[in-house]
Parts: sequence; C-alpha cells; structure tokens
Amino acid sequence: MKSSKLIRLFSTAAVVGALATPALAQEEEGIFIPGASAEITLDYVTQYFFRGYEQVDADQGVVLQPGASFTIDVSDNVSATVGTWGSIHTDSPSNPSNPSSWYEQDYYASLDTSNGGFSYGIGLTGYTYPALATTTVLELSAYLGYDDSDLFGDYAFSPYVMIATELNNTNSNSGGKEATYLELGGE
Repeated sequence: MKSSKLIRLFSTAAVVGALATPALAQEEEGIFIPGASAEITLDYVTQYFFRGYEQVDADQGVVLQPGASFTIDVSDNVSATVGTWGSIHTDSPSNPSNPSSWYEQDYYASLDTSNGGFSYGIGLTGYTYPALATTTVLELSAYLGYDDSDLFGDYAFSPYVMIATELNNTNSNSGGKEATYLELGGE
C-alpha cells in the first residue's frame, strides 16, 4: 500500500517537473510577455502547518507542495495574479474511508498595487480538501504594507497587516462558523 502511494507521489512530481521544463526552455528562446511573470514551485516539508495549526495530527509521510502562479501588470502600479497550490501527503490518515494522498488544493486570485512606500491588495482564495471530501472554503483577504527601507536602511522592518475572513465554512472544528484571521508582521 505504501509503495503504491510513493509511486503516485513520484509520478505526480515527475509530471510537475515535466511541465516546468518547457517553461524554463522557453525563457532561453526569448518568449516574453511585457509585464508578465510565471512561477512553478515544488516544496518538500516534514509537517504541514497553516497559520500556526498542524493540518494532520498523525504521521504525514512525505509531504510535497506543488504550486503555480501567473502575474500580469494591469496598469503602472496594479498587478493581477492567479494561481493554485496543493499539498500531497503519502500518509493521509485524516479520512480512512478516502485514502487519497491529495490532501489540499487551493485556487487564488489577487489584485495588488503600490504607491510611494505603501503596498496593498485584495485576494480571494478557495481552499479544497479532496482527501477529506469537504466542500470549498472561500476566504477574502486584504493587506497593507509599508517599505521603510528609505528611513531605516539595513534596519528596515517593512511592517504589514493582513486580515482574512471566511465567506463560508464547512469546517467541523469551528462549528461551521466563519473565522477571521489577523496577522501583523514584518520582514
């Protein structure tokens, strides 16, 4: 059973790698869209935490997190991003009746802008959990940041605030109530 999960996991990683290879090759050929960028990622983590909470209580096995995004400049100071991100666990004990390794798949879109040292944006994310067979949780988020490097140079903190609120919630851990998240931070 475990070997078939590993085969599926590495097959998925091979497909993601194969999809990334043409994009890298095209860069050398000079394909260029002014004001656009794309990113493909594949992260390996030992545990999956989201906003401070461990997502799976038991051993998660090998955890790979592929992602892809595309950003394009809409105007001088405004960019739009669409993307997807997933989490694949070789051991996913969250739902024994559905032994899928595909724990989570998210889809997101955002509009971001900047003016002076300030940056701000708004986004919409749909969180889906194929292994748990739950419906999508939609989240609306907004952030405001400030680049203070002109003021503090090497000691800049770049403070930001982000707030996210769920538009719907089917999470039994919260009693199905929509949650709001506030993050204050810096770099």
